[in-house]
Order: sequence, then C-alpha cells, then structure tokens
Amino acid sequence: MAPRVGELRPLRPGSQAPGDRRRPPPSGGTVVRTRVNGREARYVATGGRRVVVIDDDPSIREVAALALTAVGGHEVHTAGDGTEGLEVARRVRPDAILLDVMMPVHDGPAVLGRLRALPELRDVPVVFLTAKVGTKDISRLDGVGAVAVITKPFDPLGLAGELAAVLGWDA
Repeated sequence: MAPRVGELRPLRPGSQAPGDRRRPPPSGGTVVRTRVNGREARYVATGGRRVVVIDDDPSIREVAALALTAVGGHEVHTAGDGTEGLEVARRVRPDAILLDVMMPVHDGPAVLGRLRALPELRDVPVVFLTAKVGTKDISRLDGVGAVAVITKPFDPLGLAGELAAVLGWDA
C-alpha cells in the first residue's frame, strides 16, 4: 500500500531488516532528519513545502516537525537557536520559516532582521511562534516584518492548516 500525502513514516537507522515490511521512501518522498532531545529522528515527507522551525524548546520543535510532516506532508528542518536556524535556512532554502519570538542570545525579531539582510532568504515568509498573547505583545510584532503570529500552545493537528491559511498555500 503506497503512503498517502502527509503520511508520517518513521524510519529506523539501517533501513530494511529481514522480515521488515516497511518500504523504502516512495518515489518523490524525502527522508527528513532532525535531532530531538539528542536523538536522531527521521521521517518521510511525501509532498508539500519545505519549512524550517526555529525554537529553543525541543518539545515545540518535535511537535511542530511531526505535525507539519504528518498532517501537512511538508519537509521540515529544525534548529534550536537563531544562529543554527540561519545556517539551516541557507542550506535548505525553505518555503517558510516558523520562528520562536523569545530565545536566548538572538530573539525572533533579531533573527528575522538577519534573515532579511541575506539576499537568498530576504523573501522567505516568516511566521512567529509565541507564548506571549497580549494585544501589546502581538502589536509589537506586527511592524517587524513577519507575515503572521501563531500562539503557543498550538493545536498540532491544525498547525499545517493554519500555516497554509496565513501563507495562502493550498491546504
């Protein structure tokens, strides 16, 4: 049975063992590797867009990556801080970036400023992730240049649809 678009397919290192009924990635599928709590996690994205999630909280990165891969079929790359996020974004050339607002060293608005200074990433849409939900906090972010703000905690099953809606992607 072929995987459906957006189906999450966890893979083990070493791939096919004798008697293993899982298949290699389907044609057009992409194996996505990320580190979660010090462990390598690999998933197959079978369609969708390329998204980078930059958040210092490993739980948020894991949930967002799983949700965007499983529900949205997106290829997701993660980073634990702004510096790593810039490196990942330069390497993978994402279609969108989900960026935490409050991080140590470089906060989300500072990272967004650095993204806008890079010609190859200048036009990549950025959506802020924040636990700050006050009107004052949200309005402060409005003039920074992100296309939207998604508040934490977010609904993992709705994250891909919410991202698609704010970016004008087909869901």
